[in-house]
This record gives sequence, structure tokens and C-alpha cells, in this order.
Amino acid sequence: MNMKIKKDYELLSILLGLQISDDLRLNSLEDILQSPRAIHGIGQKKQEKIYALKEILERLLKLDKKQKITINTPKDIADILIPQYRYATQENFIIVLLNAKNNIISIEDIFKGSIDTSIAEPKEIFREALKYPTSAIILAHNHPSGDTTPSIEDIYVTKRIVEAGKILGIRILDHIIIGDNNFFSLKQNGLIEKES
Repeated sequence: MNMKIKKDYELLSILLGLQISDDLRLNSLEDILQSPRAIHGIGQKKQEKIYALKEILERLLKLDKKQKITINTPKDIADILIPQYRYATQENFIIVLLNAKNNIISIEDIFKGSIDTSIAEPKEIFREALKYPTSAIILAHNHPSGDTTPSIEDIYVTKRIVEAGKILGIRILDHIIIGDNNFFSLKQNGLIEKES
């Protein structure tokens, strides 16, 4: 079947089974995806379909962007995470999954804790990592106080995860602690043993 489709609204019309109304013609694709409720004649089910389509597109774009980011230094990952977590009022334990070329596959929130503690079990981390072709992981969490000094618990948890990674053949490259526009790398500060 050979269809020549030139307009955004025609694509949406075919995909969602919408009538091509004057409202659809007058709105840009961006407007339709952002606020489908504003389009006259679109019911709740079709609005939900448009929101779902928007979410799928955002996830695809996010994944594509991450796959093109290569992590070479602790600052590379800190620059990505600081804007999102520097003002968080709870601790968030995050894992950054990397492929064999150190390109980001995914960034996942594993645990959200109280202001004082963030405990992540190795099984939770590696359950997520094994969903992807993960070669290495960077651990990260924020300190809501802004002080990036690692706690004894931070160091202990990191060592447990590093040992579990050795068994599974997944390297733990670093553990980054995020503060108020600054960060602390356990690897750079000798708190994660160098790879042999």
C-alpha cells in the first residue's frame, strides 16, 4: 500500500482513528501532543491514546540521547545527575548502566529513602542491570544536606555491590555522591579498588 502523507494531523488521524477536523488541521503536532484536551471533539479514550503516544516518543528520544553519551570521567556523570538531584529532599540511590563502550544505556532510580539513609541491596541493582546488555555500572546517590562526604554506610554498601558485580561479571566503575552543585567520587578518592 503506497500512501503519500504530508501532514502531521493526517498521521494522527490514521494512527488514532480520528476524524480530520478543522481543529486538527489548525494545530501543530506539538500542540496536539501537549494538550489533546484542547482539540474539539476528542474524547477521553482518544486523549489517553495521544498521551500514550507522547510518552512513547519521549522515552524513545530519551533512550536515543542516553545511548550517545559516553562516560569517561566522574564529572561526565555528575554533570548529568546534579541538575536533577541537587535539590532533592530525600536520598535517591541511582544506577547508571553502561555498555561495553561506556555509553549510557539507562539511568534508573533504585531507592528513595529518608533524609538520613539510603540503603540499596545488590540484588535490586543487578536485577535492573540484567534487563539490559550491561557491562558496567556507576552508582550514585544524593546527600540532601549538600555535604558530599561519604558515610561509613556508603563505603560499606559500595564494597558489597562491587563484590557482587565481580561474581556477575559487571564492573562497578564508581560511586558518585551528589551535593549542592558538587560531587564526590569514591573511585577518585581511592575508596573503590582499581581494576586489575
